[in-house]
Amino acid sequence: SSRGYNSFWLKQDVPGCLAALSNDCTSVVAAVVMIGTHDAVQAGSTQHVPVADYVENLRDIVSTLKLQLPSSEVVLLTAPCIHEGRLRQEPVLPGKPTRDQGRTNAKLGQYATAMRAVAAESDCVCIDLHRLTSKCELIEGLNWADLLTDGLSLNQAANAAVTPLPPPAPPPPPP
Repeated sequence: SSRGYNSFWLKQDVPGCLAALSNDCTSVVAAVVMIGTHDAVQAGSTQHVPVADYVENLRDIVSTLKLQLPSSEVVLLTAPCIHEGRLRQEPVLPGKPTRDQGRTNAKLGQYATAMRAVAAESDCVCIDLHRLTSKCELIEGLNWADLLTDGLSLNQAANAAVTPLPPPAPPPPPP
């Protein structure tokens, strides 16, 4: 099975990640959270997280980040669309099941909607990659399907395309 993170596992690891920063949290400008692709696998999988639980996990993650990084912006990125056809053709390992594990763009859309709602209620920036990639173009001339290594994972060109998206406004200077 895949080892990708879901929101439950991320929620468990955020405190340890923040502790690894020691006391240097003031230098963190933004905490970026991109989660949901693995939550959206079929029910019964160890990675599956129902949408209602995903919402609660996101709320906990955002709350922890805001509490521990009070001068930082929390940015939520919805999971981008997947290439369903390619994902169904790509086995995890030769002779093993395909990578799709029940993921569909429609199901990912439910998680994107949930993330947008959590961002709005938490006063966080949300970059909606799902909506941006639903038309298969993120930037004019780039076909989104070509930016996925296996129908799911972003390749270097995809990361480069996502990087220049409008960043959050910098935090105000301390009084």
